[in-house]
Amino acid sequence: MPISRNLNKRIKALPTVKRNGLPHEVIEDFAILIEMHQDKDGQLIQFRHAFVRGDCAPIKVALSYDSMELVDDTNTRIDLVPDRQKFMTIEAWSKFVMEYIMSVGASPIINGTMPTRLLRDARKGYNYLQSFRQIVNHQYDRHKRAGTLVKP
Repeated sequence: MPISRNLNKRIKALPTVKRNGLPHEVIEDFAILIEMHQDKDGQLIQFRHAFVRGDCAPIKVALSYDSMELVDDTNTRIDLVPDRQKFMTIEAWSKFVMEYIMSVGASPIINGTMPTRLLRDARKGYNYLQSFRQIVNHQYDRHKRAGTLVKP
């Protein structure tokens, strides 16, 4: 899925920072990428983490606008596939983890993965996962309220 002109304008308006080891500036603390299994068109996507079906791996990522790649905290580049990847905002992730630990008494993440059902369940009526477009709009609105958008 190509990124629309309007979404590109919103991404360009987000503030960027220079990160050591990367040739491009990045939009820091962009989101939490929820890496998970998806069978789409009969193809299984390859993942950086080895985990079973029904599990996911949360990864904090920054967005490099110049190369349109996601970058994790270790500067590992992750291809951006906007129509297939799901995200959570940093705030929603923090709230989810805090509430989970308070109610269960343990972290939801074991060996780098966790059950996807903790983040979405149609029968129980919740879905914390968001699309790339929703995350960009959230970041744009947040920076607009703070007055930190970059003027073209």
